Amino acid sequence: MTKIYFRIVIVSLFLSCEVFGQEPTKRSFFAIRTGYVHSASNLIYSPDAMNYGTNVVGVADKSGFYGGAFYQHTVGKSFAYRVDLTYQEKGSTQNDQLGNYMYSLPYNYVGVTPLVGITPVTGLGIFVGPEANLRVNSIPTGSGTLTVSPTAIELGISSRLSYRYKAIGVEVSYFKGLNQYYTFNLGGPVKVDFKNQNWQAGIFIILFQSKQNK
Repeated sequence: MTKIYFRIVIVSLFLSCEVFGQEPTKRSFFAIRTGYVHSASNLIYSPDAMNYGTNVVGVADKSGFYGGAFYQHTVGKSFAYRVDLTYQEKGSTQNDQLGNYMYSLPYNYVGVTPLVGITPVTGLGIFVGPEANLRVNSIPTGSGTLTVSPTAIELGISSRLSYRYKAIGVEVSYFKGLNQYYTFNLGGPVKVDFKNQNWQAGIFIILFQSKQNK
């Protein structure tokens, strides 16, 4: 799914530059955004965990939502930047060995995402940039020999593909975490790190925008 998303971004960029070579009319604007978050966890086993044959089972994807606001500013013909402030509900779901739902581990974040990109045609935006998220909810630390060590700050890379018509827009995004958002410690050096991989799909509504500039 990740490869398909990036292929869509690259193809959109190529076609836009080829077909719409003229300079478009651009506007800078402030908008609110909301939508759906799909979270998947990448499991990274420590060498000792692999040597012991440790296998974490039942970890499933989790559905959530996001909401926030952003400012997008156009510079020149097709360059633009935007800064997002977003609340996200991520995490994972734990199932039993038969695939039956047991419980969810919610990880809720407030994050900032500075993005740079291009606006090859009016309304279309293709962006990429770093993302830093601060966890704002408490997580049970576990009991016995199994402990959960949550990370306070999550860092990663985000990309956005958006299209707007007048004051309404749609967008899809992909985030890949660079550090773990929590660690299962099964004793000593035997541990499993969990890294986030998230997809977003939603809408945004423009509240204020600048005058047209060409």
